[in-house]
Formats: sequence, structure tokens, C-alpha cells
Amino acid sequence: MDGALDVIWQHKLRALDTLHVGGNFSVHLADLGFNALVVERFCNGDTRGPGAYIRIALQEYLSYEPVTYRIETDREQFEGPAFMLTIANATTFGSNVVINPDSHLDDGEFELCLIEPFPATASLGILYHLYTDAFDTSVYTRRLRCRRASIQVPGQPRVLVQVDGEPLELDTPVEVKINPRSLQVLTPALT
Repeated sequence: MDGALDVIWQHKLRALDTLHVGGNFSVHLADLGFNALVVERFCNGDTRGPGAYIRIALQEYLSYEPVTYRIETDREQFEGPAFMLTIANATTFGSNVVINPDSHLDDGEFELCLIEPFPATASLGILYHLYTDAFDTSVYTRRLRCRRASIQVPGQPRVLVQVDGEPLELDTPVEVKINPRSLQVLTPALT
């Protein structure tokens, strides 16, 4: 509390980028696929905490089928299956999983981080990469850097998307755009 009050009196103003994901405000990250499903189940459950999240993730992992995405950005296109697609303005999930290494909250860009389908034998390796800031070293991951993206899921008029921890059903295509330096925040003053 004291540290937060100190920032009010002695601070530096920093302008951060924000996102619009299917018309919804986001400052951190959003995703489609496996994590969006786990977040929805977690939000609808009656137990909280990391243990509940891990239990739900393990249950859903056993039956989850990757989805095919058709993505068009201002720089490139991708079409193919993915286990999870994260729209990232930041680097980590709340659990310290590094989904978007070397990201900056104020660079005027965001990243689409894909985890492609992988065999069960690769799951521990992927987790290791996510917890050691090595997302880009896995053969099952890729990142697309952009300012604008349109995400379609062929055959699905609506998709489950979690936006900053809130599960939502959104129309496809899901349109994503960056709003450069649109959020003013107080940060500790440099001494």
C-alpha cells in the first residue's frame, strides 16, 4: 500500500498500447483455443487458485482437438491448425508462462503467438520452453508480429475468446487492432 501511495506523489507517466479484440478493450492478452476453453471452465467453476486451473487444464487437454485458423495480418498470412492462439501485447500470463518473449507494451505492435498441434510426448518440452522464456525455440511455436489482424475459424460463425481473463463468445472473423500509446499509467519515478 505504501509503495502504491508513493507512486501517486512521485511518478513517471508512461503511455502503453492497448488492443481492440473483436470490439473489446484489452491491455494484456487474449486467446482462442485451449487456454480460452480452460479460462471459461475455470470462471464457471466453484474453486479458485492455481490448483483448480491446473486440474481443469489437465482434464481438458486429454480431449482437446486443435482448431484450424485463417489469419490475415497487415504483414503476412497463416492458415493451419493450432492448439492455442494468443493475441499478446504483453510477455506473460499471470502464471509466469512466457508466451511472448521480447515484447514491449509501447512499441505500436502486438504478436499472434501460435502453439501448433504437438504429440503428447512433446508436452513437457513445450511447458519447459514456456517457463524458461524460450517460446521461439520450439518447433511447435511461431509468432506473427503485426498492427492489425483478422482471425477466422472456417465453419464457425462464433468462437470462444478469453480477453484479459474474461471468456467471451465473439463473431468471426475476430478483428484485432493496436491502439498505440492509448493508456496513460503511473510508474515509479526513476531515482
